[in-house]
Amino acid sequence: MIRKTLIALVVLVVLAGSAGAGAVWYVRPAEELDLKYAPISVQQKVLDMIKNRKLEVRLSEAELNDLLKWRLAEHRSPRPDVWIEGASFRQRGNRLSARVNLKYADTIRVGAILDFELIWQNSELIVRHVGTHLRGLSLPVSWLQLDPVVVPLRFADIPFVEVKRLDFLPEGGVRIGIGLQEP
Repeated sequence: MIRKTLIALVVLVVLAGSAGAGAVWYVRPAEELDLKYAPISVQQKVLDMIKNRKLEVRLSEAELNDLLKWRLAEHRSPRPDVWIEGASFRQRGNRLSARVNLKYADTIRVGAILDFELIWQNSELIVRHVGTHLRGLSLPVSWLQLDPVVVPLRFADIPFVEVKRLDFLPEGGVRIGIGLQEP
């Protein structure tokens, strides 16, 4: 009787270990991502805009990707036990999808897709987390809720110039309308 119980216990431990290993294998990242970005000088874009006498500047999807990676690199730990190792963004209109590689509890690597809503408010681009997917499975937002990422679009180096509007382009990227500050 004790022998059958021990065998059953060993089988259960092996099954639990196999299930755990399978789960870790299932959620591992499908690709290597990083947080490297090319610095973007929005101020230089505004100066070029002024030289060309246009009242708008465009940021491509790739430039927006670099801008978001820059902010994300400054806030790599959305929770004490979660670390963001890399990301890649795809934007369409006011929606943003991010493929991210996370590390949980400093040991388990996870590949996920995070969905965001883009909001323009008070000269700031706000990136608000609205959903998470692991290999096609939607997770409850409460399992991983990220604080909004705020990207200020102000031009401290250029007096009298301010962002008047920001349009999210359906093909990707944004159009920033520039104007003179009101006194």
